[in-house]
Amino acid sequence: MVGMKLIKSCISCLLFITLFTLISTSADAAINRYWIAIDDGATKYWSDNANWSNAQGGSGGYSAPLSNNYKVFFNDAGADVTVDKSIIRLNKLTIKHDYDGTIDLNGNELNPQQGYAQYSGTLLVSENSYFKVQGKAAYMYGGTIEAQGNNSKINIDHNFIFYTGSTVIAPGPGTNRFIVRGGFRNQGGTFTHSSGTVTMSTKNGWGEAMVKVTGTGAFYNIDFRGNVHKKLHTDIEVENNLEIRGNGDLRGNGKNITVKGYWWQQNNKNNFSHGNSTVIFSGSSAQTIKSENNFSNITISNSAGVSLINEPTTVLTTLTINSGSTLDINGENLTVGTLVNNGNLQLQGSETVNITTMDTDSGTVTYDGSGATGLVAGDTYHNLTFNQSGTSTLDANL
Repeated sequence: MVGMKLIKSCISCLLFITLFTLISTSADAAINRYWIAIDDGATKYWSDNANWSNAQGGSGGYSAPLSNNYKVFFNDAGADVTVDKSIIRLNKLTIKHDYDGTIDLNGNELNPQQGYAQYSGTLLVSENSYFKVQGKAAYMYGGTIEAQGNNSKINIDHNFIFYTGSTVIAPGPGTNRFIVRGGFRNQGGTFTHSSGTVTMSTKNGWGEAMVKVTGTGAFYNIDFRGNVHKKLHTDIEVENNLEIRGNGDLRGNGKNITVKGYWWQQNNKNNFSHGNSTVIFSGSSAQTIKSENNFSNITISNSAGVSLINEPTTVLTTLTINSGSTLDINGENLTVGTLVNNGNLQLQGSETVNITTMDTDSGTVTYDGSGATGLVAGDTYHNLTFNQSGTSTLDANL
């Protein structure tokens, strides 16, 4: 009986090893295809066998790469490409240094399933096109990815990393048009947001996703979602709205987060870990903050005003209100370590306000509620304004 069990165990091991070998061999044995079409003024289509060779600089006439059995290379200066099949799934797509043409998806889907590398040229994700990278990271060492039109979409199912010399022109406004399922790392590249949203929906199983911006270009909207943490490795700027949803934290990691629209966190989700970071609200129109988490530092730099909505807010270290700016706590409770007030702190008077170190050397505190007994921000001020519909009664000397 022991011998039979041993034989069965060995057979199972051999079957597993054979299956693993077949899978590995299949991945390694992908067929190489090289784009060799010459620009002669005619439109060159992806599906035309005449445009493909099995070797760099070779002759054409080889089967066009239309499945994930193919690794595709654009190596030499050559003609632009027009994709003319609705869905093309490849093994890997590499655009090398010498290719200076444009690959136009032309309303179709292009899906490298074992990663993407680009050194030059332009990948054009035109109207109604979909570019999706799976399996491994998408790297850009040069060249351009450009989304155009109202329905173009980009989905990087892994890390997206682009370096100096590369340019990313994102899809415009709309839901789920630019999704990154790993980290987002602009390491010297140029990013144009096109007033769209980058959705960082990192896949389960990742320990942590990196957000790093050392190149040029801010986000317009950024939506952090999912159950995996995202950690800032540089300061970031968001020209409109920042949203955090799901169980994965946004980890501030001591960096500055500049937001010019609203800050919104999903109800009952403590998914912002400040890490001694500073959040700067610097929009030119009214902004709102909805958060159940503690902040380390907040700076208000908006003459149109910033308001709290729906949640009490705690600023553990320093709340700074710049000259000409207003923070309206809007009936919500506020706890602050140190207040540096060069502008206006506005409250109704019915809130609970705890400020450990109050700024009494500058700034204004404005009460605009219906009146109350006692002043919730204390009894010592630099400038004090009442703009109430009712009457406030002092409970101590002012």
